[in-house]
Amino acid sequence: MPPPPNKTVLFIHGVGEHDSHFSVDWASALRLDPDKWNVHFLLWEDIVESVHKSRTVVGDTLGDLVLYLLCEANVRDKIRNRAYQVAQQFDRNRPVYIVGHSWGSVIAYELLHSGQWPGITVDLLLTIGSPLWMEQVVTASMGWPTMVRPQHVHRWVNVHNLLDGVAGHVECLGVENFRRLWFFQRHDAATYLRTSVARELFRG
Repeated sequence: MPPPPNKTVLFIHGVGEHDSHFSVDWASALRLDPDKWNVHFLLWEDIVESVHKSRTVVGDTLGDLVLYLLCEANVRDKIRNRAYQVAQQFDRNRPVYIVGHSWGSVIAYELLHSGQWPGITVDLLLTIGSPLWMEQVVTASMGWPTMVRPQHVHRWVNVHNLLDGVAGHVECLGVENFRRLWFFQRHDAATYLRTSVARELFRG
């Protein structure tokens, strides 16, 4: 009988419509060995179902911001509560990796920066297609004075496609930035996770 998985990964997608298979696609893109990895994910299609139309009207990034901060349905609080519930399933004696795509990287950062996951140390925070490079916009929107690497994150890697209009270089002390270039599916999460730099981080 093989030993139980000894690593945990949490996938956080951007606010918007996703189905329950997105985590399977992401794990496949990273070539994760199911014998070594416990895969967790945040899915909140039910939370945003009644308000997702604002996203399609104003565009992906701004739409995510509107959904997360301004919706009458208290989307932000509900997402944070669900994230807290998922984190309670982590084995805190094993390495924890977090992948945040698009506005999901902002959600991951807020949860880690605010201390809403007490007692959890993150070995790797991987942000892909992330709007966190727009520091002034993000910090003003979220009410943060500035952006720093969360205290309990050992390593933060940011990967952005030069042709991805949402993503960019995160100017934050301690962040390792990797620029790549591809022409198709410019903001697609699985495409980001198929890059050699992403796969190398999860090897072993």
